[in-house]
Formats: sequence, structure tokens, C-alpha cells
Amino acid sequence: MLQKNIIIIFLALVLVLGGLYLMQPKYQKISSLAGAVKNQRYELQNKEKYFAELEKISQRLDQERPKLTIIDSILTDNKNVTEAALFNFLQKTTTEMGLTLDSISISGESSHPKILNIQKITFNLSLKGGYAELKNFIAVLYQNAKLFNIESIDFISPGKEGDFSYNLYITTYSN
Repeated sequence: MLQKNIIIIFLALVLVLGGLYLMQPKYQKISSLAGAVKNQRYELQNKEKYFAELEKISQRLDQERPKLTIIDSILTDNKNVTEAALFNFLQKTTTEMGLTLDSISISGESSHPKILNIQKITFNLSLKGGYAELKNFIAVLYQNAKLFNIESIDFISPGKEGDFSYNLYITTYSN
């Protein structure tokens, strides 16, 4: 009887170990699939966060669209607006504001260091006139649809006629 019990225990042990041996590949496969599912969930969460952030950026851009349209219209297009047209605008505006334009020259043209398609154009204007006229001229420049940046203004004391002389360095941008 003891021998019969030992044989039964031995066979049961062999069956359990054999079953575990046969089940081991299935267990490893299931474990690797569970790990893959966990990785896929992690990637899905990261992509959901990424797309949520893109959606926020898109909404913010939509809110800023009017400002971007203004900036786009401010940048002159080289095909439509030439330096001569800018010279003409500056000459016409100085005359309308009661200033005398002594000279106008382009000081330099260079591309913007961070934006490849944007050109920076600097003009040097020599003007004569009163302070109020200069103030009105500057106001007109800043109200214009183009982007003008006054880099510096040099004042020269009044001459015989009582008018001040001014040297203005103005920067504009074109694409």
C-alpha cells in the first residue's frame, strides 16, 4: 500500500511538473503579451497627451489668427512693393506732414537672422521742419499698414530758417 501511495504521489508529481513544463511557453507568451499591452497603453497615453497639447496650440492659433493676418499684411511682398514705392511713400508722407525731405537713402538690406524669408531694409531720411510736424510724421508711420521701426533720430539745432534738421534711421521688413 505504501508503495502504491508512493507511485501515485510520484505520478502526480510527474504530471504536475510535466504540465508546468508544457505550460511554460504559453505562460511566457502571455507574460510578453501583457508587457506589450502595457507598453502600448503607455504609448497611447503619451500620444493622447501630445494630441491634446496640439489641440490647445491650434485653438490658441485660431484665437491669434487676426493678429497673424495683420502681421502677414504688414510684411511687404517684394513682387508688389518695391523700394521705389517705399521711397515714394516716405517722400509723399513727409510732404503731407509739412516736412522738407533733404535726402533719402537705403542704408542696408539684410535677411533676418532667425527667419529666412524676411528681409530687413533700413532707410536713412534727412528731414527739415518743426517738432510738431515730425511728431505727426512718426504717428503716420506707426499707423501705416507696413511695419516701420524707427531705429534712431538725430536732432540738429535750428538753422537760419528756424527749422530743425533730423536724421531718421527707419527699418522695415519685406518677404
